[in-house]
Amino acid sequence: MIPPAASAGGITVTDQRTTWLPGVDWTPRPTNFWWWRTGDDPGIRVHTPEHPIWHHLGSKDVVWHYHGLLHPPLGVTPLASVDEAGATAGLILYEDQVSTPGRILVTTMDPVHHHGSNFMPAATRLLHNLLRWVSVRPARGNSPSTRAGR
Repeated sequence: MIPPAASAGGITVTDQRTTWLPGVDWTPRPTNFWWWRTGDDPGIRVHTPEHPIWHHLGSKDVVWHYHGLLHPPLGVTPLASVDEAGATAGLILYEDQVSTPGRILVTTMDPVHHHGSNFMPAATRLLHNLLRWVSVRPARGNSPSTRAGR
């Protein structure tokens, strides 16, 4: 099932363990919910720093617990990954402009739930900054919009 907005050239953001998107494989991982309290390094790394999303997100906005890793179709833009033993094990954030006429931003974090739970500070930043990014992104094929105060 292709999201209606993406199939019409718009933007879809999905924030769940995604198995219904075109060409995506999911690899479950044990979840360390409390790495941010113990100081452990969850291995999350930023990719494609020139991508416009990084004008809205900071590297700390994408560091969260994860339940698994995404292995998307070829041609997507990787934005954040989990590295294990010095190599990328899978993605936790990417933008797909190859599977549909639109854009699909895929993440393993559910920032709405975690913002509402009020216990993961990065979730609130992620939610607010993702919404800002989506609000200024043009549909594919349109010229970029600009907005003062970004």
